[in-house]
Amino acid sequence: MFVVTDELQNNDWTVMGYELGPPMHHDQKHLIINNAFQGDESLFPMLNKDNNVDLIQAIPLTGYTINTLGFRKDKSGEKTPESPATLPYELRTDGTDAMDTLILGCIRKPYDDGKYIYA
Repeated sequence: MFVVTDELQNNDWTVMGYELGPPMHHDQKHLIINNAFQGDESLFPMLNKDNNVDLIQAIPLTGYTINTLGFRKDKSGEKTPESPATLPYELRTDGTDAMDTLILGCIRKPYDDGKYIYA
C-alpha cells in the first residue's frame, strides 16, 4: 500500500503522509484541478514534459461516464489485460489518478516548514 512512500524513503527522501479524508465527488475534483491548471487555485501545477511523457499522453485519453451520481472517470479499462486492442497500461487512468491526488493534496494540505509553504 505504501510502495511509493517506501521507495522514496529508501532513496533518502523525507516523507510526511497526510490523511486527505474521504474521496471527493468527481465533479468537485474536476473543478478544483481545472481551476488549478488555469491559475485560479493556490497551486499552479506544471508538468515536466520530458519526465511525464506517458502522463501527458494519458490525460486527453481519459474518458468519462455519466450516471446518477454525475460524471466520473471511466476506469473500465484499468483491469483489462494489455493487448493490441487496449491502451497500454501506462496510458490508463492510474497515472491520472495519481496526478489528481497529488494536486488535490498539495492544494488542500500545503506543507509549511516554518520558512515556506510548499503547495
